[in-house]
Amino acid sequence: PTPLQAGRRAQPVNVGFFLWETTKAPQLHRQALAFADEIWTPSNFVRDIYRDLAPDRVKVVNIGKYIEVPSYIPPYPRANLGLGPQHFTFLAIADFDSSIRRKNPLPVVQAFRQAFAADPDVRLVLKIRHIDPGHWSNTRNYWDRVVAAIAGDPRIQLVTGDLPEAEYWGLLQAADCYVTLHRSEGFGYGAAHAMALQVPVIATDFSGTRDFCTAQTALLVAGRQTPVRVGDMPFHEDLGHWAEPDVDAAAQRMAQVRAGGAAVQARVQ
Repeated sequence: PTPLQAGRRAQPVNVGFFLWETTKAPQLHRQALAFADEIWTPSNFVRDIYRDLAPDRVKVVNIGKYIEVPSYIPPYPRANLGLGPQHFTFLAIADFDSSIRRKNPLPVVQAFRQAFAADPDVRLVLKIRHIDPGHWSNTRNYWDRVVAAIAGDPRIQLVTGDLPEAEYWGLLQAADCYVTLHRSEGFGYGAAHAMALQVPVIATDFSGTRDFCTAQTALLVAGRQTPVRVGDMPFHEDLGHWAEPDVDAAAQRMAQVRAGGAAVQARVQ
């Protein structure tokens, strides 16, 4: 509620925190706008989605997201993944329940293999939760395509299931580069957390991550906007567009981070 004024009870203010990932919100969200006086969002991308939909009386504000790094992060046991000190390690994180197609690990695998066909000292760790070939988001056998793209490459390690919070942060800290070739993000926790740890970030230049993944802070990969197909998100309706990242450009970015140098370090700083 707003502060009490002139000795009378103030009217409550109904605030909705809205989060979505494609350019068009589902009908259910639009119905909820009728009950809100203000809408708070975590990014400019989400703000713009709801600003276009909200009645004039509803204020829509990007309040951002608060990120807190643990005061102590125990070292991640890299040896458990077969990672030695000589291995330059890329990390990507995805979750079927967040739509495996939206999180989009396939181009990460494709770009990795394209960039490092003959480099034995690079590794790619895919941290994937809730793997389920029958999942609603696994449309058109997407996960089968990921597995086929890996094709037994021993340099690619798959980490499944949930991690305790300390291990999650430790895995991020152990990476030499975080890669998110998402089709869309409302915010993008993984990229934000990696940046907080001064880990280089490669990201699709689209949606919520744009608030903090800029040409000065990250290595951006262009994405071509394409329609969201029915079934790729948990609402069977028109949900607008998202982005298809350029695999060739992503491979070049991965090679750039691997080579290191002043341009990469300037972004990290």
